[in-house]
Amino acid sequence: MKSNEVNVKELEQVTGGSSKESKELMAFIKRVDPKFAVYSDFDVANWLTQRSGIRFGDMNLSSSWMNDYTLANGESVDHSKLMSMLEERFPNS
Repeated sequence: MKSNEVNVKELEQVTGGSSKESKELMAFIKRVDPKFAVYSDFDVANWLTQRSGIRFGDMNLSSSWMNDYTLANGESVDHSKLMSMLEERFPNS
């Protein structure tokens, strides 16, 4: 018999999930750049484009769907890949 239960990842995709991702990005920014004021997704997007050292073609920080990021070279990356890239760029923070 197949279970009708959804897992957390599936539920986050339906409910927006990006709240957790945005909080993770905000915590990262506060850790590596404590003087940068970050209170919203707008602040996160500003930091990513201005201070992360990663060139973006587009990004979607959404309260209703999963965050997604497109690099300047056209490559699409998910949140976990972006966090890995940031951790690599700021290893001692």
